[in-house]
Amino acid sequence: MNSKNRKIIIVDDIPLLSDFMKDVLEENGYKNVECFDDAYLASDAIKTKQDAFIICDYNLNCPAMTGIQLLDGIKGQNETIEAVIATSDVGSVENNFSKYPVLKKGPDFESQILYFLNRE
Repeated sequence: MNSKNRKIIIVDDIPLLSDFMKDVLEENGYKNVECFDDAYLASDAIKTKQDAFIICDYNLNCPAMTGIQLLDGIKGQNETIEAVIATSDVGSVENNFSKYPVLKKGPDFESQILYFLNRE
């Protein structure tokens, strides 16, 4: 779904990166973007959202869960949510967890996010 009104949730423990992603999305017409730097708060908020798109950092600074574990818990309650994992260490994530698309944080990160949101 490529609606500009779709709820987009960014989960990253580095607020500077979340804010960057939010700015990029808003500059491209997405107005319903929310950021979280805490996995538990994100999980609670996402449970109430239908048809959300989640961009989740793999290496969340949360001792109890990784980004994959957060997404697995959310998908277990709401199968309609789409999600991608964001990381700078794509190789180790892809080798171990292939159930979510993986976006590499780096120079073309912005275009990767927009690709996933705009695909039909």
